[in-house]
Amino acid sequence: MPAESQSADSRAEPPFHLDDGRLRVKITEHGYTDLSRLLFGAIRLTHTSVDDGPRYKRSWDYTGDDALDRAQRAARQWDGQPGTDPAGWNRASDGRRRPDGTDSSETVAP
Repeated sequence: MPAESQSADSRAEPPFHLDDGRLRVKITEHGYTDLSRLLFGAIRLTHTSVDDGPRYKRSWDYTGDDALDRAQRAARQWDGQPGTDPAGWNRASDGRRRPDGTDSSETVAP
């Protein structure tokens, strides 16, 4: 990872750090995929539409000892297409939970 921060409107190729600390992993036709660290080792994958500017509307949290590896792999593989999710997450911003990171374990928080 590069040590220098770059602004969100930079023309550099990912990966690079944004001014807010997120790591821009990928830019696709659907928007921007970024990673950031949360407390206690969790990793947040965020997706920002090209139309949304610097604010993200969707996010997925990865927890556990392998959170960083799973989040990085998911960010690289996922195309950010609307209506889809990256793989392996444990908590989504819309209240869904997947304790073991699989579709079959999904629940919705009340």
